[in-house]
Amino acid sequence: YGKSSLRIIDTVTGNVIREKKIGKQYFTEGIAMVDEKIFMLTWKEKKVLVFDGKSLEHLVDLRFETHTGQGWGLTYDVANKQLITSDGSDHIGFYTIPDNFMEGGTSLKFIHEITTKDKKGNSVGQLNELEYDDRGFIYANVWYKDVVLKIDAHSGTIVEHYDTSALYPKNKRSRTADCLNGIAINATD
Repeated sequence: YGKSSLRIIDTVTGNVIREKKIGKQYFTEGIAMVDEKIFMLTWKEKKVLVFDGKSLEHLVDLRFETHTGQGWGLTYDVANKQLITSDGSDHIGFYTIPDNFMEGGTSLKFIHEITTKDKKGNSVGQLNELEYDDRGFIYANVWYKDVVLKIDAHSGTIVEHYDTSALYPKNKRSRTADCLNGIAINATD
């Protein structure tokens, strides 16, 4: 709270090109780009903040509800026009954006949710940041674990488990670094 911001960063230099500070009443989490707009989850306030993708001007707030009442990760399925959320549990929610969302005062429309399970049928929780790949898979990092999961977006079954511990070994981390957090997908691979 009081430290959240949205930034456009030069990927070569790391310099901040544009930054929008978020009000101190919000702790913000995952973002997704939809039609030149950035949708940003709030952690506990049950709001999605919407910004212009170029100017970072705040446009509108939308309401949303998850299984735990929290927002952790967000991604977008372009083909099905669905926002996909995680909430720190084993549940992943699917939502549509109302046509009139720019008028404000509206909610994301809940469609359904899946429960993430390993191949033995055990649920796997603490799902954090998400990325969607257009082949029907959701990638999720697991909070407090050096793991990224590849999840079938229809069944919730984990089809791959990636150990990311070599990316930032625990013996090289500062004492205050708790875990890897956040993922991105390279759409060209």
